[in-house]
Amino acid sequence: MWLQGGDEMKNIIEELWNGERGPQDTLVDNNPHYKKLQQRQSRNKTELLEILSEEQKEKLEKYCDTTLEMNSVSEREAFTAGFKIAMRLAAEAFYTADNE
Repeated sequence: MWLQGGDEMKNIIEELWNGERGPQDTLVDNNPHYKKLQQRQSRNKTELLEILSEEQKEKLEKYCDTTLEMNSVSEREAFTAGFKIAMRLAAEAFYTADNE
């Protein structure tokens, strides 16, 4: 029973391996709240850049770059932890099913 959809699973695994699919690809694509936040962030940054000196702009860019890097690390760690939990759940489900 757990093999149903096996071809689809194989395709997903191959896509992950080949770098064709990542969890970040679809996480927020259709999230209207996220899109509003993106627009607000862009507007606020544009307004801020208009009043900052060149030195302040450089510091802001460094800050933004560091924030993006931190978010990337955090997202990767969250994905890894979630994947491990999912695999443990799957292993437990198969083990339990085999022993019943």
